[in-house]
Amino acid sequence: MKFNKNIGYNLLLALLILCSSCAQDEVAFSNTDYLFNAIQIQKFDYAQRVGVGKIYQGKYSADKDSIYFDVTYFPDEKAPTYQDWVIQGSVFKGAKVVPGLSGVKDLKDPVNVTVYAPDGVTKREVVIVTKIYEIPYGELEKGFGRYNKLWTKSAADLGGWVANAQTSLVVVGDELIVNNDTKGFLVYDKRTGLKKDKTVPVSAGNTSHIFALAVDKNEVLHAVSFINSNTTDIFKIYRWSSGLDKEPEVFCQVSGTDIQTTKNTGMGRSFSICGDTYGDAQLMVALDGYGGAESRIVRIPVVNGVPTQIPDVFEAPNVSWTWRGKGIAASPTGKTPYFALSLGSPQGLVYYDNAGEHKFVTNAANSNFLNKVAVSGACYFEFNHAKYLAASSCSWPGDLRMLIFSVDDPTLIPSNKSENAERYSILNPFCENWEIKSNGNTNGTGDITVQIQKDGKTALVYMLDTNTGIMAYELTNVGSSSK
Repeated sequence: MKFNKNIGYNLLLALLILCSSCAQDEVAFSNTDYLFNAIQIQKFDYAQRVGVGKIYQGKYSADKDSIYFDVTYFPDEKAPTYQDWVIQGSVFKGAKVVPGLSGVKDLKDPVNVTVYAPDGVTKREVVIVTKIYEIPYGELEKGFGRYNKLWTKSAADLGGWVANAQTSLVVVGDELIVNNDTKGFLVYDKRTGLKKDKTVPVSAGNTSHIFALAVDKNEVLHAVSFINSNTTDIFKIYRWSSGLDKEPEVFCQVSGTDIQTTKNTGMGRSFSICGDTYGDAQLMVALDGYGGAESRIVRIPVVNGVPTQIPDVFEAPNVSWTWRGKGIAASPTGKTPYFALSLGSPQGLVYYDNAGEHKFVTNAANSNFLNKVAVSGACYFEFNHAKYLAASSCSWPGDLRMLIFSVDDPTLIPSNKSENAERYSILNPFCENWEIKSNGNTNGTGDITVQIQKDGKTALVYMLDTNTGIMAYELTNVGSSSK
């Protein structure tokens, strides 16, 4: 179960407003307003003064007089101790927990608390019980289970970074590739983050900003040029068809007059590919808002390796962006399904399929997104027969978070963490904070990319924050087994 991990040193009980007001003088309280809406535990780090590591969700017993936390570990992992835990819970507005849950706890022995309903009279005594035990593991039939952090490196440690120049990244083979504005792309070892003494060349004499990279299903590198608002410049999609040591070809180009740009709109800040550009694929590039509301996405279908000469410019319903947006194709053969999201503020992230629209809850109080900036990058991927959206979330003055959402069941997408924590945890099985703060990324730019390994058993996920660095994780198909 994944929850907000930025728990303060003196953790206060979050009181969430989950009941609507009543116009009558007498309020009839329900028979559940003396229960926790959600309760979780997490290990406390004294150096950082926050909760760190895995979050465990408590579950009520059938008679509601006990809450159980099952803290599990795999055979090759060290067993967690019962000491140094923090508890966070939410109850109905006006309800009260005695004694309070703040402070660092030793959970070896049961913890007894009483939850008083908002009327101050109705109450329920409950025993909080923590069990720590080993579980066997095996390969999951669907989705990812166990995951591990590979590394986190600052911009200085990575080397080669220039202020505001690194905004996108992809993985090709064993190499992690990061854009470098108008110059050749930087190259790093994907497993270690060590910089390699080479670059990926761009077109000779290139003067266009390259803000966004993408790869197709065969890991062929692509990039887009950036054209300014109200321009007659040519928008270009480059493809490195002859390898990463050769200059790219121009795979597709579109005149600025053909995409109906306005004086407030540019193009080329974001880019996504679903499919094989030598076969069938869908390419999406969102138009920029530049201070005005924008919701248009340029879609370029590729059929039998040939991109359309007349792009489809469409508006994404019920989402808009003031500055930057992104369209993420999730089918190689058609417009839907796809995602549309605001890169920055206002917060907005919507999934569209044949059944309609599914809008994510992005408010920080009711989700695992951070305040201020909802998403600085996102990537759709499929792993072990499951569908996911990886998203990077950040906030000023500098908190950073990587999120992964399961989108197999789109009806889960509107889930509200405050209303149904268990349902939300199914939607969002991965939520990890950076251990370093964002460094001067005033534009809130960044990216996230995923590479599925050839054996299909692991996937590598990378999050970039401009001027700050990169964090890398490995997902596996290993999970708990009942065998």
